[in-house]
Amino acid sequence: MCRFKSCRERYALVAERNMRRAKDPRRTKIHVSSNLTKGISVMVTQTGKEIGMAKDSLTASSALVKEFHRRYRVHPTEAVIHKLMYLVQRKSLIEKDKILFSEMFQAWRFGPVLPRIRAEFRTGNMLHGISGNVSTDSEKLISTVLDRYGELSVWDLSCLCHQELSWQIARDGLAPSENGNVKISINAMMLDVIHQKILRTRHET
Repeated sequence: MCRFKSCRERYALVAERNMRRAKDPRRTKIHVSSNLTKGISVMVTQTGKEIGMAKDSLTASSALVKEFHRRYRVHPTEAVIHKLMYLVQRKSLIEKDKILFSEMFQAWRFGPVLPRIRAEFRTGNMLHGISGNVSTDSEKLISTVLDRYGELSVWDLSCLCHQELSWQIARDGLAPSENGNVKISINAMMLDVIHQKILRTRHET
């Protein structure tokens, strides 16, 4: 696993390249400080139309489970839900520069975990009876993520999440066997968002 300092150095350079390559700098303003003694700070300024935020992570997760079942005729496991929800949150930051829900993930050993979803499954509720709907934009985000990642196994999703810098930063100093409960910050997620935008720009050019 990549170490914290080297990750910060690498993604500071990635962020700087992204700012130079951005085709529409009016949409997202990103400031990255590469001073390793002060860490990395990322500031995102929303200038476009805001996405309709889900009431909470349970509402968004319920919408994801319903769409997953509609497509594949099976219910996703808890582990799959956590990882797909992380990818939905990341996709919202990529496409809308805004989080879809406010709850923060924790960096467990097999990938990001939402504590409220964990609590639902521990009590046996398993998202049954969750009321409320997500916006049309949110449904599109969920659909896009399932188009790309919906058929991956839980282990493939876990490996994918382990490549995320945000997860690696939160896991720094923990043994591979430790679950941990360190929160994955939105600032750290934005570094992965920057990386994804660079990859997209390269693909388009």
